[in-house]
Amino acid sequence: MGTGTEQTVIWAGLSDDGHLTVTGQDMGPSVERMWGDSDYEYGIRIKPEDIPTLWPHLMRALFDREQVLTVGRLNTI
Repeated sequence: MGTGTEQTVIWAGLSDDGHLTVTGQDMGPSVERMWGDSDYEYGIRIKPEDIPTLWPHLMRALFDREQVLTVGRLNTI
């Protein structure tokens, strides 16, 4: 990552025990200004039995042109 570069990386997948995990990492100068470190990591873990309930809400959020889907927004679905 070059000087002054902002970057966000998001990973999603199913764990061996069936949980949906979504993790992310933000990197760059704005992260360092806010958190005092060059990167910030976060994530959520969704129980297998909650995935069918979440799925239609997640699909609507993914295709919402008015609001970008973020990990923070995923926590509110």
